[in-house]
Amino acid sequence: MPRTSIPVTSGTVYWFRSFTRLHVGIETFIALMIAKSVMAIPVLMSAYGEVALYLWTLLILPVKHGDGQSELSFDVGIKVHRRLRIMTKLQEDIAQDFITSCLHHFYCVIGCTLGLYVTLTQFVNSVEISFLVIAIGFVGILTLGLTESATFSFIALGAKASKEFIARNKQMNLRDKYQRKVIASLLPNSINLEVLSSLDTLRNGIDMKYFLNFLDRVADLTITILLQE
Repeated sequence: MPRTSIPVTSGTVYWFRSFTRLHVGIETFIALMIAKSVMAIPVLMSAYGEVALYLWTLLILPVKHGDGQSELSFDVGIKVHRRLRIMTKLQEDIAQDFITSCLHHFYCVIGCTLGLYVTLTQFVNSVEISFLVIAIGFVGILTLGLTESATFSFIALGAKASKEFIARNKQMNLRDKYQRKVIASLLPNSINLEVLSSLDTLRNGIDMKYFLNFLDRVADLTITILLQE
């Protein structure tokens, strides 16, 4: 039997290429959305832990009599504080297992360094300044900087509230020997989302001074890259 060939025209090639691009684009979009959702799960879990720690610590803060607010008993406050301590350890273990939340500092430092480097090179080395590149670099620096600032802020709020809980209990229970011993054994609760922890973070938690370390690292890396050119 004679073979029949399908005539290939420019229109057929155009539609075939368009269909291929559309098919690949849809599959890529779905894959990226799935990857984004998977990466968002540990981030949301860590954010929930930070907010829960802060709000529950505010709930158990001892208040002075006569201001119209209810006060939890000493035993209840200590129990809740210790349960929150267990919750923080679970949150840290989960974050280290998923590793995504623990790498927030690495991602933000690298992203801000690249954004700052690209922005500065536009003013230093470029003959023609591209405002689009400057805008992209500025938006990247602003977004990642605010993300890192918000992360440390929520963690620091929980640690600060926990320190306030211990300090108020010390002031209000100076005469009871047993309560003083219990309070002396307490450590402030804080969720450490870093890969490595130090003795200072274990004893005092995370505060906003770690955000200054973030700024120092971004500046040092950017200066180092610029000097190597």
